[in-house]
Amino acid sequence: MPYVKQVSANIFQQTLLSERTETRNKVATQTLRKAVTKTDMSDARSFTKPSSLESIQLVHFEAEEFTEKQLDIKPTGNDDAAVLPHVLKALAGDSPVTFGRHGETNASAHTNPLQMLHALGGESENKTEWEMKLDAPPKWCEARTVQELLSNRSAKQQFEGQCKKRIAESLGVCTGCVQIISITAGSVNVKFTVSDLTAFDKERILKEDSTQKLRKQFDTFASLKISPAVLALHFNLDDLDSRGNKTSDSGSTFNNIGGRTYHQPRPGWIRYGLKVRGKYPDGDSWLHPFQHQGNWWRGFHGTNMSKKIADEGFKASTGGKLGAGVYISPFVEYACSYSRGGVTIETQQGKKQFLIVLQVAVRPHSLKKEGYPNHQGENQEWTADATNVRPYGLLIKEQ
Repeated sequence: MPYVKQVSANIFQQTLLSERTETRNKVATQTLRKAVTKTDMSDARSFTKPSSLESIQLVHFEAEEFTEKQLDIKPTGNDDAAVLPHVLKALAGDSPVTFGRHGETNASAHTNPLQMLHALGGESENKTEWEMKLDAPPKWCEARTVQELLSNRSAKQQFEGQCKKRIAESLGVCTGCVQIISITAGSVNVKFTVSDLTAFDKERILKEDSTQKLRKQFDTFASLKISPAVLALHFNLDDLDSRGNKTSDSGSTFNNIGGRTYHQPRPGWIRYGLKVRGKYPDGDSWLHPFQHQGNWWRGFHGTNMSKKIADEGFKASTGGKLGAGVYISPFVEYACSYSRGGVTIETQQGKKQFLIVLQVAVRPHSLKKEGYPNHQGENQEWTADATNVRPYGLLIKEQ
């Protein structure tokens, strides 16, 4: 597979590390397109297979351009779908985030509708392997052949230690963040993981020529492949599902949805559906059709919209009034109290405040604890394990 061997580090410094401008993006895009195959680009766009870093960088630059266009469109209000990129950008806080459209996506944990919001209980990206291929042991290695490297314990230990150090230096992370998983023949294949990558780390890796840095550290460097999800900074707008869109008009209460009362949001809330149908192996009856006997309980999850969400995702609380778990409320107004003022967005009518709440389904009879009853005696807070909570809608209300 071709890589950017003909491109000098100086060009990458000019194109990938300079200020975000149309010229930089154009030059970088043209350069990277020469370096990747159509198949590799297809894999990088669809998040289906490990891809070269160059192809993932190209997808990132395309997403940056698309994002700028989306954010140039000012929405009229929360009933205008153009508000969604602005809301997602606000959710990310200061962290970098881009948007894209990639058509049909698969149902892996990394490509679910909450790619940028990080699905509850999703698989940690730290578990995803990177794979570096070398044509032979580097010059600095004690072993001169692949067979000697794999059979000589001392040489292999020295090689692993140097790999950690040199990979960390190339990616700009601490040595302790790099974990060597395996070293196997086939030339020399080194599989490793990189933990604790922040959104800013990912953006830096996407904009620097990390491949060129690895070549300097490993003189026999051949290729680097990773899952596109490891460096994902963008939300796929095709992961929104208009079938789940709903305008609240009555605030009606439905009894016995999965065995619990469902309190619909009052008028003023707009729900934008997430693409979750067909995602789970146990079918769709947990959500659809409405009032099916297999429906899960309905609830709402409020958030403080902090930068930490974009960096770490929605995770079960390790503490709280009801102990550890994901906190949910059957009342949108109660969940909204955790939104802490919502977000400010520039609309066609000027700046407006919007409240954001996730609508979720909770597996029946899976609550860990519940409490804080209202005046009617109905508990306003629930806690559950993340695996028993499925987000399916993004609720937005203009203040």
